Amino acid sequence: GALEEGGVFVLNSPWTSAELLRENLKLEFRQFIVQKNIVVYNIDASSVARQAGMGRLINNIMQTVFFHLANIMDPVKAITLFKKEVEKTYKNKGPEVVKKNIDAIDMALDNLHRIDLPAEWGQPRAGEVRRPLRERDANVPSVVAEVLDPVQLREGGFLPVSKFSPGGVVELGMTQWAKRGVAPKIPV
Repeated sequence: GALEEGGVFVLNSPWTSAELLRENLKLEFRQFIVQKNIVVYNIDASSVARQAGMGRLINNIMQTVFFHLANIMDPVKAITLFKKEVEKTYKNKGPEVVKKNIDAIDMALDNLHRIDLPAEWGQPRAGEVRRPLRERDANVPSVVAEVLDPVQLREGGFLPVSKFSPGGVVELGMTQWAKRGVAPKIPV
């Protein structure tokens, strides 16, 4: 669901301080975080995965963070049970693979940082202006800007039914407009 008032937000990024996050996150998103009083955590899970010998696989690292923050059950018990499941899941791939996964789990919480946000964090930096969360050029089909973008930004509940095609069908080829183009590492 949508991030609620006072919710917890975990970001996987190399930006491990409030200032680095302020420099790299859009003003609109920062203002949303401040307005909703969101608790912000950051982990550079990609770096943890590399250090543990896991390459780019961050799933068990992020799952550990989830168990730690979600309060579904005692985090220590949840992570202990998770490690047992990891051992069962990867035992056929050999002890080295199991060890790498357990090491990554053990490293996860040491690299999870709660980011304390100063009062001015949601304010514009010098020369920074508020922009739409998604910018499109003029040759984009109107359904993309008027329906698909709001839906992807979790604002679809505010759209009138008249904006949608009968039956809620989306024409073929619309996923090209949903591509985010985000890569954790650029090959050189």
